[in-house]
Amino acid sequence: GGPVVRLPLTFYPGVASESEAKEVEVSSGKEATEINISVGQGQPGHTVRGRITDATTGSPLVNIGVDHGLTMNGTDRLIGGGNAGERTDGEGHFEITGLTPGRYALMVHPDSASDLYSDPRYFNIDSEDVDGIDLIARHGSTISGRIVLSENTDPALAKLLPQSRISAFPRDSLSLPFGSSTAPRQDGSFEIKGIRPGKILLSPFVALPLQVMSIESKGMTTNREIEVSAGEQVSGVIIRVGSGSGSIRG
Repeated sequence: GGPVVRLPLTFYPGVASESEAKEVEVSSGKEATEINISVGQGQPGHTVRGRITDATTGSPLVNIGVDHGLTMNGTDRLIGGGNAGERTDGEGHFEITGLTPGRYALMVHPDSASDLYSDPRYFNIDSEDVDGIDLIARHGSTISGRIVLSENTDPALAKLLPQSRISAFPRDSLSLPFGSSTAPRQDGSFEIKGIRPGKILLSPFVALPLQVMSIESKGMTTNREIEVSAGEQVSGVIIRVGSGSGSIRG
């Protein structure tokens, strides 16, 4: 394939700056029409190259995914990005193409099979490619436990438990939207690796009609928040789910 072409970030009605954007007023039951956005011509993007190494050994890490995100107005808050399949090669090197000018963050991509994470590595792209980015990967903590049916829940709904997805996100950081996640095993047990230290928000997604009733950690019911120390292995977390009894009519 040829060079990757990225369209520039554009706000209504066709401006590059969020401060120059115009509001769109939407009233209840009404339709806003003629909301046309003029996007500038796409240009071949720039490339960032770097290497991921292990914080403990200094060794290059092979076949590790890389997340990237564009930040908002020079802050650390990410407004877009993700992983497009970029992974390190046999010497730990990576390459991401098609980037438009702006301030970006790079992070190790959360992988359910790995306990690695990294702090974000910020860099700017102006008019040239960026080389020599060093991304340091660390071995994170683990949160493990079980997702179970609460009392008085139809046992037949247990077949829905493996369809759940349990994610863990940094609680107080808008700059780290990429959390670690996993699906529970057939017996409801789960293990989430690569957890960074700090306050972690545990976010279970369950199949309807199930809903989360409570989460217990360290012998106490929690509001989904778990404090995790560096290297800590948090075990025995219980996620209780049941079927809701309420309804909404309209």
